Amino acid sequence: RTSNELKSLQQKWKEVGPVPEKFREKVFAEFKEACDHFFEQRRTQHGKVENEQVENLHAKEQVCQQLETHTANGTASADALKELQDQFNAIGFVPKKDITAIRNRYHEAVDKFVEAIQGFSEEDKNKLLLENELSDLRNDPMADRKIFQKEQAIRKKIGKIENDISLWKNNLEFFSRSQNADSVRSEFNEKIKEATDHLKQLKDQLKLLRTV
Repeated sequence: RTSNELKSLQQKWKEVGPVPEKFREKVFAEFKEACDHFFEQRRTQHGKVENEQVENLHAKEQVCQQLETHTANGTASADALKELQDQFNAIGFVPKKDITAIRNRYHEAVDKFVEAIQGFSEEDKNKLLLENELSDLRNDPMADRKIFQKEQAIRKKIGKIENDISLWKNNLEFFSRSQNADSVRSEFNEKIKEATDHLKQLKDQLKLLRTV
């Protein structure tokens, strides 16, 4: 915006009529000095922004390193994840060319970190990963769209699992009259139990999405 305003002023300078000969050189020198000062300030500011972004990249790399170290040392915990996640999200922009690489490293580090947390069930781990994902989305300009897509994907899984459970229950009634009724019943009951547990996890994820 400021650059456009300067261009506009330069254009107006050209459109203004000539000044008296004795002032021409002095006025032009003053105008040129003002333009040079503007561009020098812009170069300085641009350099500061670049340096700040490089520092931000190093800070994010350090957070990733801490996640990776916790994973390797067996010291991963939900509290440590929350602290490091907050640190990562509080850091400002990084150079454009490094955005994808640092984001991928962070998400990979988080996935391995959560997997390494001791005493956590798969349900707990999935919930923690979703919470982390939603925390990232809060700073995303496309958050609403991505959350909607996530919600639709979960609803689709819920629908499929509910259909599977209904089908297995029908099969259970049919096969209960067969010669191998006990083994068949046991097999279908196990499938139904696993699917019901998974269904609960998905519905919990859906509730979590609605809190965003």
